[in-house]
Amino acid sequence: MNNPYRAYQHQAVLDSNPTKLVVKLYDFIFQASYQKDEKRVRGLLSELIQNLNFDYEISGSLFQIYRYCQQLARESKFEEIIDILDPLRESWEMVAFEHIQRQAI
Repeated sequence: MNNPYRAYQHQAVLDSNPTKLVVKLYDFIFQASYQKDEKRVRGLLSELIQNLNFDYEISGSLFQIYRYCQQLARESKFEEIIDILDPLRESWEMVAFEHIQRQAI
């Protein structure tokens, strides 16, 4: 791992809690979308799908959103993917922040 940026990303992932990892996956999806890398976008969305916990009702909705975004990637509609996922990423980031705050108490 000679690339310092990749080494930093790798360490950040290793040091993250599960909620923060979801935020990082969204960031990677955005990065791949800006690069118009359909295969990577679909792979990252698959990772999110595989890690859904269907014990929670919201997981069904997230599943549908992620599947729809995979279809958008096949159609090279990367801006739409970002528009759809950005509010979700912000919500996950708020949850991650609250989790960190609770641990600090």
